[in-house]
Amino acid sequence: MIKLYIFIIFIFLIGCDAASPNIEKISSGYQNEINWPSLAESSWPMYRANPQGNCRSKFVGPSYGAIEWVCEDIYLTAGISIGIEGAINTINENPRRILSISKSGQFLWKYDIISQYAVDLHTTPIIRNDGSLICADGQGGNVFALTSNGSLIWNCSIGVSIWSVSLTISKEGIIYCVDKGSNIHAIDGNGNLVWSDYQPEISGKSISPLVFSPDGKTIYSQGLNHAIIAYDPGMKEIIWEFGQNPTYFYPTVDANGNIYTSALNESHSDNCALYCLNTDGSVRWQFEHGSRYLVEEEYGLAIDKMGNILFGYDTLYSLSHEGKLNWKIVLDSPIALTPLVDNIGNIYISRYAYEGNSNQVLSAYNSEGELFWEMNEELTTFPGRCSALLEGKIILSSHRWGDKKIYSIK
Repeated sequence: MIKLYIFIIFIFLIGCDAASPNIEKISSGYQNEINWPSLAESSWPMYRANPQGNCRSKFVGPSYGAIEWVCEDIYLTAGISIGIEGAINTINENPRRILSISKSGQFLWKYDIISQYAVDLHTTPIIRNDGSLICADGQGGNVFALTSNGSLIWNCSIGVSIWSVSLTISKEGIIYCVDKGSNIHAIDGNGNLVWSDYQPEISGKSISPLVFSPDGKTIYSQGLNHAIIAYDPGMKEIIWEFGQNPTYFYPTVDANGNIYTSALNESHSDNCALYCLNTDGSVRWQFEHGSRYLVEEEYGLAIDKMGNILFGYDTLYSLSHEGKLNWKIVLDSPIALTPLVDNIGNIYISRYAYEGNSNQVLSAYNSEGELFWEMNEELTTFPGRCSALLEGKIILSSHRWGDKKIYSIK
């Protein structure tokens, strides 16, 4: 009888071990989803997916690499955001209007922007938890809210151009933006300007997005003379700066609060590196990649669920959470802006086909860097700003310089 009891206990312990997660098997860089109550529960509610800018979807992306539909005559310099019901939202530069497109590629509504200015509509709409859109009109200097049906809710006039590719929003619903004059503005959910703070070190001429720490207490931005600026919106002050030279590389934050940028190597100014910073601005690690394009041009990175870092220009790199090279792939042509990554680690990159050709190449790799599909001749558009990764599809943006289209790729 005693032997039977021992056997039962042994089987029970084995079962518990099998059912429970083994902590040692989980990467130390594992990325828990960050709850952000003010944002819509959609697949891609803002530029680069979320306030940390990690370009990661909660879903598995497209499996085939086939065109589902094409929406034409879209004149873009902005990215894509996705509403609660799956509506595709962006801002069109000519004519100047906010566009909402259905999941099947049909126009739902258009909101015309009345302004004397004709250019610089870079700002991708943010989708709030009630489905409303927060938008900006570039040189007009206005931040405004629309219902999910395209009706104006409120307008807040800043009075100075807003060039950023995205506004940002706090967990509590406060909207933040930087204008051309390096003023940071805080706007409440009803469109009231709460405060403005002049910070000359934060570059208002940059189109870089602002990103938030996971706790929502710190905003990170490119600096005028530094690679990264850490700003406390509660105290309205800069708390630290990193780098002795500016960069155009988008800042990104992981679930542990580490901050990423690409900048000139501090010890060898003729080289460039990807930096991972601690929350106090000290260097956690750096990886030398040697590409000035990742400093002098508009680029960014993606972070997968296991904390691996995906980035590159003419080489696609995968780095571990500790900054070690997992693998790299030398590409035939440069990546356009930033990779996207889905919930199981599949990586999607848009590339320029080749010099003098307005086509783009869309490639899909698994987490080990193995190509599993690629599209080329079907995509007759010049690569645009950050696309959106949904469940089973990509909504692929294009740039105004090429054929003016948005694709749904499944």
